[in-house]
Amino acid sequence: MGLVDRLRSNLPKWLRPGIVPEKIPTSSPSVKEDRTASLRARDYADDAPPQLFDITADARTERVDANIAIITRIVTGAVAHLPIDVSRVVNDGGKLSYEEDNSHPAAELLRIPNFYHMTSEVISDIVQSLVLCGNSYTAIEKKGGQTILELWPLEPSKVEIALDRESGLPLGYHYERFGFGKPRISYALDELLHIRLWNVNDRWYGRSGVQSVHSKIMLNWYVDRYNNGFFRNGAGVTKALFPSESMSAEEREITEKALRGRSSPENFGKIVVMPVGGDIKNIGSEQKDLSFLELLQNNREQILAVFGIPPFLAGVMEFANYANALVQEQSFWRHTIKPLCEIISQSMTRQIIWQHFDREHVFRFDFSGVDALRPDELARAQTDAILVRSGIVTINEARRSRNMDPVDWGDEPILQLLNPIAPGAATDGTQEVDPNKEAKSDLFVGPPFVRRSAPQTPRAIKWKAFDQRVRKEEIRFSRIIAEYFQGQGARVIERLDKFTANGKFMAAIMIAMKDAPDSPDPIFPVGDEDVILERSVIPAFRSTIGRAGTDAITDIGVSASFNVNNPSVSGAVSQFFNRIRNINDTSYEIIKGILRQANDEGWSIERIQKELRRNFLEFSRERAVRIARTEMTGVVNRGTIIAYEQIGVETKEWLATQDEVTRDSHAAADGEVVPIDQPFIRTGYPMDAPGDPTAPPGQVINCRCAVTAGEEKRFPIRHPEQILSLSTN
Repeated sequence: MGLVDRLRSNLPKWLRPGIVPEKIPTSSPSVKEDRTASLRARDYADDAPPQLFDITADARTERVDANIAIITRIVTGAVAHLPIDVSRVVNDGGKLSYEEDNSHPAAELLRIPNFYHMTSEVISDIVQSLVLCGNSYTAIEKKGGQTILELWPLEPSKVEIALDRESGLPLGYHYERFGFGKPRISYALDELLHIRLWNVNDRWYGRSGVQSVHSKIMLNWYVDRYNNGFFRNGAGVTKALFPSESMSAEEREITEKALRGRSSPENFGKIVVMPVGGDIKNIGSEQKDLSFLELLQNNREQILAVFGIPPFLAGVMEFANYANALVQEQSFWRHTIKPLCEIISQSMTRQIIWQHFDREHVFRFDFSGVDALRPDELARAQTDAILVRSGIVTINEARRSRNMDPVDWGDEPILQLLNPIAPGAATDGTQEVDPNKEAKSDLFVGPPFVRRSAPQTPRAIKWKAFDQRVRKEEIRFSRIIAEYFQGQGARVIERLDKFTANGKFMAAIMIAMKDAPDSPDPIFPVGDEDVILERSVIPAFRSTIGRAGTDAITDIGVSASFNVNNPSVSGAVSQFFNRIRNINDTSYEIIKGILRQANDEGWSIERIQKELRRNFLEFSRERAVRIARTEMTGVVNRGTIIAYEQIGVETKEWLATQDEVTRDSHAAADGEVVPIDQPFIRTGYPMDAPGDPTAPPGQVINCRCAVTAGEEKRFPIRHPEQILSLSTN
């Protein structure tokens, strides 16, 4: 056998020359005639209107409609780069699990589909065919019985399903090798991988979303053709010359030549001198009235919606921000990509693995590397904390779920660790707990994990004193914030008045509000507002830390003064300011929402001003109180810790709010003692103190817990001369 013959013998069936089609019946005459018309309609010029086939959508639509091209790129890119593995199905008492088994021959087939295509190319062909045509066809080339050698993608528009003339059931497939009228290749059902999107009107052929938006694609095409013709014909619509006197044939020819010579884009706006007198008038509408911008935007939104594509992924950033972009991307993966991958993997499993290998393995896409599908770390941490505190799982079980190494003390339920039973005590539940006596264990130093409502315990008295100090600071700080909000509202209204003067109204406002979020705008310059806020709150933070530090040293009973010029104070003030400056981001979004609603609903200037006053003047007191309550707990506790560090306290203890509304995570931390420079961990999130500015909002908003010094025997108080040197630095 010569080289050419050997090469031909290894070619897929549809590439072998002179092959004799197999005896598979053709479809009924009516179906064949419709299919013939479809194949003929396919061969149109690139600048012709997009056609719609009767059986499969047109794969060329991505060449004539930018929206379809964008959708194809996004979906194909998302699916084609996902790892796809072969896994063995394990049935453990009715509970199914999957074990990766990439030594399976189907995995090798997918790794090297054929000598020409890569895995990503074969998957890309499947995805693009499904998006554009609703059907994907891949030839399964075999040699020597049932051994699969290669997978070869086929053009969907060239494949026809051969149906039984009596039952109407599929018998195989016909592939138009070189187009209609040329020799065809026939495939049996098990020789071709057919993946389809469900079509309620046809059980055998799938349906693409292209068919649902075909009218939108046609409208886009006609608008594009109109604009192209407008610029190609001199950037002007058709004109007519009305001469003031009769013209000879020679004069008519000269006039037409003069007009045609000036009808080009480079001559737009220039003057032409006509050889005869008369008027030139437009025929039809002006181009500026026919730009169809709103129509194109509406079409784009509907096309993207049909295919499940978020606008921001398609480059539409008009209403995008970080929060809604994150939600849209999660929705895209969960409701568009994952269902499509399920269709592909199930079809490949059924038609390749189960048909040619065994029924114990499946194809599965691996989504573990998709950031948008990963669980929210904060929510996961809070869930783990609840499960651990409730005794449902141990600390080591929670750590193993995160692929973390176990700890020596993590195999006991947290409730047992927090409520240790004293040696020799009864275990029948009759033991009484003295609320004034702290229980001890080798792991934690603190009180037993019980909610207390009795207000006269030593810990309750200590917390009450802290709460009274914080409330005084809240009153001072809420007044400062309320005054800032009132001034901010007045500044916003003043800037609005400048914009609405002399007839400049919503157009100028909306242009300003469409700038990037980090760009200053004339209505609400965030940078200027941050400067004003800094001048208002920085002195207040420093004063509060100073008073808290002085009180903490007094409570310890040491004769020393608090050093407010300590670098730790400046660092703490910066942290709290970085957190509180977010209130201007909230104000920015409030103003942006008001102006957008005003533009959409056509509000008057008076109504806009009224809404701004309602948000910044009437509600400023309520908002200021909420902010002060959150901030002052953290500021007072930070001042306390800085004071402890100055006088040499080595440990600190979490003192939870002594009532029934304390957070579960903070109640679990009640009594936890840690080194002064280490975070508390029982809260489920590492926190330096209650109200820590680096903690998530769910851990600090409305928190009223306190931090106190650990037991005196756990730390040495510095000598008087050391305290004196600290206080004078």
